[in-house]
Amino acid sequence: TEMLVALVDLAATLKDLNLTNIQVEIGDGSNGLVEHAPYEAIMVTAAAPAIPSPLTEQLADGGRLVLPVGSRYGQVLERVKRRGEKISHEQIVPVAFVPLVGEHGWDEQERRGSFWRYF
Repeated sequence: TEMLVALVDLAATLKDLNLTNIQVEIGDGSNGLVEHAPYEAIMVTAAAPAIPSPLTEQLADGGRLVLPVGSRYGQVLERVKRRGEKISHEQIVPVAFVPLVGEHGWDEQERRGSFWRYF
């Protein structure tokens, strides 16, 4: 609930700044947002244990997905590209991000038991 309050505050701030071309969604980010797919680009700013299949499925032909993939303690930033039905990916650079919690990420209980609770 603390995160929801922060998101509501963010939405109010965006409205106060007259930024009307931004949409704030609350949900499981590991599932993407299928109702607005396909996407030309998706950027995930939380670490996933593997590339979430819903996100690659929501890419448009020629679309790109950038996200950190790996363990809870360190990841590699990856770029995923869709060309028709072919999905390719390349590793870019080692990184460390907060965990992606959700159906295609880490579960909340596992996250709470890790060092991530300090972030």
